[in-house]
Amino acid sequence: MKKLRMDRTTSITLEEGCQLYLNDCRQRNLREATINHYRQSYLQMFKAFDPQMPLNEITIQTYNEYVIFLKKRLTNDILPFSKLYFAFL
Repeated sequence: MKKLRMDRTTSITLEEGCQLYLNDCRQRNLREATINHYRQSYLQMFKAFDPQMPLNEITIQTYNEYVIFLKKRLTNDILPFSKLYFAFL
């Protein structure tokens, strides 16, 4: 089955993208505990990025800087989650 892709010409915010991803998780019937974990991960993401930042402004360089930010501040599993989220978008 062909995967759906978001139209990258449509500018949505990081916060809107996060909500779309959580909705996708619900549609895939993920456990609510998993979805809550992802929601908590967004709080960490919002410390590095403005939630109203347009997604089309996030570049590979921006993402790499975010990875460095996480490695300095966190010791849990938010980094693997962020890879899933950005792959989704």
